[in-house]
Amino acid sequence: MKEQDPSRLFFSGNEMLAHSKREKLIYTMIVGQPVYFLTTLDEFGNDNTMVVTQFMPSADFDPYRIAFAIRRLNITDNLRRQTYDNLRKHPEFVLSLGENKLADAVSICGDPYIPYGISEMEVAGFTRLPSRNVAPPGIQECKVNIECKVDRIEDLTMLSIVVGTVVGLNLHQSVWNRIDDRLAQMELIDPLLEVDVVGNPPRHWLVTLNKERPIKRKLVGCKGSLHGRFDQWMKDLKQDGHITDEEEEMILNIWKRWENFRDPKKNVQMKQLLSSICKHIVNEDWDSLRTELNVAPSSSFHLKY
Repeated sequence: MKEQDPSRLFFSGNEMLAHSKREKLIYTMIVGQPVYFLTTLDEFGNDNTMVVTQFMPSADFDPYRIAFAIRRLNITDNLRRQTYDNLRKHPEFVLSLGENKLADAVSICGDPYIPYGISEMEVAGFTRLPSRNVAPPGIQECKVNIECKVDRIEDLTMLSIVVGTVVGLNLHQSVWNRIDDRLAQMELIDPLLEVDVVGNPPRHWLVTLNKERPIKRKLVGCKGSLHGRFDQWMKDLKQDGHITDEEEEMILNIWKRWENFRDPKKNVQMKQLLSSICKHIVNEDWDSLRTELNVAPSSSFHLKY
């Protein structure tokens, strides 16, 4: 057997997974993953937007298919993630290509802090772009939106591979004007790339083609984890002195009233109130948050209807 070059390191699959730097080794194999916003609908028609980076742009041709991986279960409570459930029940989605100017939205859409059924689009300040061939909307602020129907979902150990058939491509006119100059297109779009998960609290490390240094953006969510629950997020905000014990209880009661009945038509008041609360929090607008809580009907804070 030929001796290994001493300047090189080799890890078997099992050694790699057992290594203390497993996550770093995995990211070494994947250099600069493009960031996409993935939008789906639940059974009530509420839109959900998450971030996808494990993306394969050319899974097949004729028809043209794309593929990506999503985590099926939440790390914190082992419950199925909303996007996975949505894709199973309503097998359509839109992928919107992330851009540098939208980096803050990755913090809002990237992790499961926003309650189920509350639109990350609204919290992030996005404008819904009506789709032509699928029900979920695209994002007006993204120059590239890809409409897809689910072809198949393959469940692996922790992740699921979603294969979708492209049924529509919505481009901004400025992208089409540069259709014959790929470099000019990329300079125009200035796409976001994920290169690692770093920091304390851990967050996606984003760069662009035009910048070498990490992009500064809002830190949204739980302090000690990349993943977390809404109630843990509120607990962290209370510990940091942003909200009081009473305000935490009021917000969690509103959240529970919405969680118990996520129909946006029959429970519209709770949806609007919780969406507004989330907006104030991600914008660190604590005065507006308190005003919102003070003017909300007292019935909003009782768990029974």
